Amino acid sequence: MNARNWLQNALAGQGNLQESITILERMHEIDPLYRPGFGNLILRYCFIGKMNEARQVLERVRPFFRTTRVSKTPRL
Repeated sequence: MNARNWLQNALAGQGNLQESITILERMHEIDPLYRPGFGNLILRYCFIGKMNEARQVLERVRPFFRTTRVSKTPRL
């Protein structure tokens, strides 16, 4: 997972946001609780204006992190 995360970060840094999002979506399918994965996916969705998708990812993981920083994330 870490290698995929590094790859998507490099792609996003080069302006390939859709490729980055595709990798992040696959990461989220494989391991929905991988924090760098879902965190970056939420950020990418917000960056391109897909607030509903960002909210869906957040709501999917929220029950697993009630006592951590994720539950204190500002409402989207």
